[in-house]
Amino acid sequence: MLEAMKTTLALGIGFFLSSLLPCSAELSAAASAVDITPDPAAGPVWIAGFGLGRRATGVHDPIMSRALLVSDGKTTVGLVALDLVGLMRPHVERIRKEAGGAVDFLVVASTHNHEGPDTMGLWGESPFVSGIDAAYVERLVGAVSAQVETLAQHLRPVTLRAVQLQAPTADYVADSRDPLVIDDTLSALQLAAADGRAVATVVNWANHPETLWSRNTLLSADYPGALCRRLEERFGGTGVFFSGALGGMMTPDHRKDEKGEEMHTFEEAERIGRGIADLAADALAKAPAEPAPALSFRSKDVLIACTNRRFHLAMGLKLLARGTFTKSGDAFGGKISPKNVPYVKTEVGLIALGPVSLALVPGELFPELAVGGYDGSKSFGRPVVKKDNPNPPDLSKAPKGPYLRDLMASRVEMIVGLANDEIGYIVPEYDFQANLKSATMEPQPEGDHYEETNSLGKKAASKVMGALEGLLRD
Repeated sequence: MLEAMKTTLALGIGFFLSSLLPCSAELSAAASAVDITPDPAAGPVWIAGFGLGRRATGVHDPIMSRALLVSDGKTTVGLVALDLVGLMRPHVERIRKEAGGAVDFLVVASTHNHEGPDTMGLWGESPFVSGIDAAYVERLVGAVSAQVETLAQHLRPVTLRAVQLQAPTADYVADSRDPLVIDDTLSALQLAAADGRAVATVVNWANHPETLWSRNTLLSADYPGALCRRLEERFGGTGVFFSGALGGMMTPDHRKDEKGEEMHTFEEAERIGRGIADLAADALAKAPAEPAPALSFRSKDVLIACTNRRFHLAMGLKLLARGTFTKSGDAFGGKISPKNVPYVKTEVGLIALGPVSLALVPGELFPELAVGGYDGSKSFGRPVVKKDNPNPPDLSKAPKGPYLRDLMASRVEMIVGLANDEIGYIVPEYDFQANLKSATMEPQPEGDHYEETNSLGKKAASKVMGALEGLLRD
């Protein structure tokens, strides 16, 4: 439970890496996993994702904060992955402030877990009451900032390994919204001490952590928890997972039971998590060490107009706990209306660590913005657009590229979703059809357009992608 705050530093059991090179004194790291599970017996814990009023009845497996600090002797970067649905920028900024300058740049990302506590305020007991437990968030902020501060005192020399491969899609990930485009990239890195023992193993892959679906009432980290535990079984140290471009809509491709129904079970979450972990681990075990990789980072603030009337209502009810701004960046004033819309301040970023680049995306990026795939190259033998789609996307209007991975062009690329913020779905403008003028978004377009109801608006994609492109081209 959160009160215990038991931290396990990444010293665990060793795994000898057969081709280990001499350790570079220039690169050092530390990692740990901290239990941040709220206690359902101490008061209501509302589970985030799906519908309202899903109260936790217990804990199946812990909600964790998994953190890695890495330094090249000149620059120190912190990478934190939380088993949460999302943490908005104001809370991230508080963690950064309370960490007391322990690092030069801190990334706090969420896995977008749909079986953890509500940390955004949208899944409470009723539509008009926030699902956030303010006391829990206070403890969360304190726990994560203390974790980062502690790790800064335990940096030790490490060697880097990094790999990128294509993960299988069948039985692992599906796309529930046309066009069917899946970013099947599986990227991983490992930092190992001089004796070959892993300090941290990081995996990046795109799929919603929603294996257990909407009927589950036990807190769980879903498949990312199983994935990290498997990495720790294989290598020791701390396993860390970052979600990729999971918007639009990457969801687990469930096996079916004898009745033909999808298996929304803990066993299914274990299968997916352990399967992806083993693919990454097998590749890392064969990878050579990288010589003295340098570390750098860049970030950029972005102002995005919030034209979503549903979000306007949530802001008015204080369900969304974040500041609002004018187009020029001043504090927002007056009454929210279609002619006086608030802007949200978020950020994008880039991290380079030797052959690894990490693009930091503040929400749920549609995979087609990462890889394209409108030509069927990322649909894996299935139709890009279903024949029975009553409102198919007009692919002639789809963006032509270059796409995010084209611009990154690194040997190992990680797209870190929900990094330092959660602004919702980042929907390609050509297929943004929801009626933003209504708080209920009625009438809704035919077909699959749920994602627009949880997006800032039509211009969110161009703002985020434009800012990332600027950083990458600069």
